[in-house]
Amino acid sequence: MPDRLPVEPTAVANLLADFRRVRHLRNHWTRTGPRVGYYWYVTFDQASDVLRLVRQCQDRLSFPYYDLVPPSMVHLTLDRIAYHPGPTADQLEAIASAARERCRPMMPFTITVAILTGTGGAIGLNVFPPEPVLELRQTLRAATLSVMPNASVTNRALHPHVTVAYANTDGVPATAAHEVAEQSATLPPATARVDSAAMVRLERRTRSYHWDALTMVPLGSQPG
Repeated sequence: MPDRLPVEPTAVANLLADFRRVRHLRNHWTRTGPRVGYYWYVTFDQASDVLRLVRQCQDRLSFPYYDLVPPSMVHLTLDRIAYHPGPTADQLEAIASAARERCRPMMPFTITVAILTGTGGAIGLNVFPPEPVLELRQTLRAATLSVMPNASVTNRALHPHVTVAYANTDGVPATAAHEVAEQSATLPPATARVDSAAMVRLERRTRSYHWDALTMVPLGSQPG
């Protein structure tokens, strides 16, 4: 557990101020599009420090208009690989193999998870520092595109975060969520060692997501 956040107080204040600009919640589950896809994740099943902080935040978010993320589903999304049924099993294995080769020179790194903020559709914890996460994303994306040049990778910038809850109702004032975020800013941050990335199959269900890890890609592994 770190003694302090790896960012300045002004940066924390700016994050909270950005969240206060969200006036109303919007139902995350009304979004359209394919319901199944393949993604690159950082997973936290062994990161008890992160899961502790997630639970502490969720305990404060006991509102009926938020659906909490189950502990087993907590993750950090790095990138989309493709929607189902786009890639074949052979393509997914080729992407994983390419990712293992590209991730060998990358060393494991530590992230700090802290500061609850969000959007109208979700609320989550920020991840610091973003740079190694973004580098890992680019490395995995290069592996994906080396096999599937037209893969439907995510077309927006990544702000590394760990979602703790999704909004399930439109139009609810975000005031209560702002208050929880302000109160949670004093919670001790959590750390996690990132030594692998997971290729997952993600399914959007009724007011929840479910994912299964297909393979793990280690960082800093040696050939042979």
